[in-house]
Amino acid sequence: MKAFYTCSTSFKLQEGNEFYKKTINYLGFKVGQKNLKINQHNTAIGENDRSEIIKAVHLNEKSIKECEIFIADITDGSSDVGFEIALALAEKKPVLALRHKTDMRTVSYGSIASEAHKDIKYVEYETVEDITKIVDEFLEEAKNKIDTKFILIIPSEIDKYLSWASDYRRMHKAQVVRDALDGVMKKDKDWREYQKQISN
Repeated sequence: MKAFYTCSTSFKLQEGNEFYKKTINYLGFKVGQKNLKINQHNTAIGENDRSEIIKAVHLNEKSIKECEIFIADITDGSSDVGFEIALALAEKKPVLALRHKTDMRTVSYGSIASEAHKDIKYVEYETVEDITKIVDEFLEEAKNKIDTKFILIIPSEIDKYLSWASDYRRMHKAQVVRDALDGVMKKDKDWREYQKQISN
């Protein structure tokens, strides 16, 4: 599972911040160090030139598109973190938004804390131990949300239809197939009954 982690530069550089280190180390342990990408924040105007800022933003965009889950610590938040959360949601990634309970900033986190978007999970933590529990729960939940690649061999007539539907409706072939299957699932009474049974 590929993960992307972000937080504000001020949070990352806080003296004695064990929460940042613990989260990074634990995520690396759970998903594998090679599967963990950490934000590249070179966005403070005046500290870096414009080309460096653009390079960092593009690297983050690429990493967010490639990841399967997105974790943000919004304690001592920044516009960069908000921007990256928006990118992750636009890419339909499951998002975990962490915030320390003692965060006294007056910034409004209402749109995140309310979990108004179906792909956001907002959790406050107090201790380093809280973080490991929260991450474990999020990873387990995310397994059920992550898209699975499925290779399908189809007859040429279906491919012709998909090509036509893709052009005519201006959507990817994969989306046409997903929409069709979604329609079948909604009409399938046996499937709906099975879903009720496993949710009880």
